[in-house]
Amino acid sequence: MSLTDATVWPEYIINFASSAKVSNHYFALYNKLLFNLFRPPDFVFGHEKSDINTIYFIVYTKDYRPVLIVNVQNDVSLQGRIKGDQQMRQRYDALLTECPLSHMWGMSFVGTALRIYCGDVTTGSVVPPSEDNLEQAWNIDLLSPEGFAEVKQVAKLVQDSARLLY
Repeated sequence: MSLTDATVWPEYIINFASSAKVSNHYFALYNKLLFNLFRPPDFVFGHEKSDINTIYFIVYTKDYRPVLIVNVQNDVSLQGRIKGDQQMRQRYDALLTECPLSHMWGMSFVGTALRIYCGDVTTGSVVPPSEDNLEQAWNIDLLSPEGFAEVKQVAKLVQDSARLLY
């Protein structure tokens, strides 16, 4: 069963997350998650490690146009959150005009804490807006029912919108 058909996180995702929490290295978890949500031939994704605590993934359509930004921070401190927000906004600045959809979604993870972003391709605006107080901004636990629902919803929006391109 694919993740898009699941009603809860499969055991292998829970196991990956448990291992990641122990080692404080989350990159493999999100690589596995994205691979199961955005499979070839409709989607491809690439990643780039920014530094020892940060990696980001870009999900592309089959003709290599960006449709989703995913930023992963191992550093769960306030500094890590500030850095994660700054990096998401930098990625939007670089990629939003290349997105073929009306909106470009983003997911930022600090450990397993999730924050959803959405960029409007027409106006160039990104929500949520930049904030001074980012301590509580990553308020959704990936492994919670709400986290599962949010990730599935974003994946479905991206998948459905991208499929209308072809």
